[in-house]
Amino acid sequence: MAARSPEAPKDNVPKKRRSDSRSEPEGLALRSAAEMRALRQAERECKKAGLGRVIASRLLVDKKASGLHVTIKIGEPRQFASDDWLCPFSIEGIVESGVRFNGGVDALQSLILAIGGVRYYLEQTGRELTWLGDAGGTHLPLQVPTDYGKAFEKKIQKLIDREEKHLQLRRILIRKAEIAKVERRLKTLKKQKEPLNKARHRAEVAGREAWLTFVKKAVADWEARVRKWNP
Repeated sequence: MAARSPEAPKDNVPKKRRSDSRSEPEGLALRSAAEMRALRQAERECKKAGLGRVIASRLLVDKKASGLHVTIKIGEPRQFASDDWLCPFSIEGIVESGVRFNGGVDALQSLILAIGGVRYYLEQTGRELTWLGDAGGTHLPLQVPTDYGKAFEKKIQKLIDREEKHLQLRRILIRKAEIAKVERRLKTLKKQKEPLNKARHRAEVAGREAWLTFVKKAVADWEARVRKWNP
């Protein structure tokens, strides 16, 4: 099933610019009737050709159904007019099979919007999909709409940066708690009066002390950088 946007009135339709807005998950801006006819014809031709050369793929696993695998494939963008490209993609496993397309005015935009299309269709399934066993999800980037000007982009970026700083500080606290736990274990280890193997005991103590010195400095440097960051 090819991805497309609603047809636009013929007048005052910008030809050289396409929308990147997430409100249009298929990634295509409003077009004139003539543009839509040309697009549909190009989509039919591309659909016959299938994905073509696959330039990227990713394997996902359902967190709640480990036996369920989802394969994402993205094909090479194809030019069908002087300023129109289509990038094919497929999602095998949970989404209706078949090749879909997202379009742009050049190969890069069509590729970016195809990635956005993959993310959109996966979100519609409501499943908790993971990549490489990471609980963080699919790791497909969330795209910021570029249609509303630089001020909007900067505002969104600032919100993201502030939230990232907050999360990094939380991770630093967790890391400090882990260090404190190792320090308590080391203290207990040092109190052993008659270890069976003294040489091994000394080596273990020295190893843990060296690790703590390294990690505590790394965490201190990390925290200093984050606290200086003023998004």
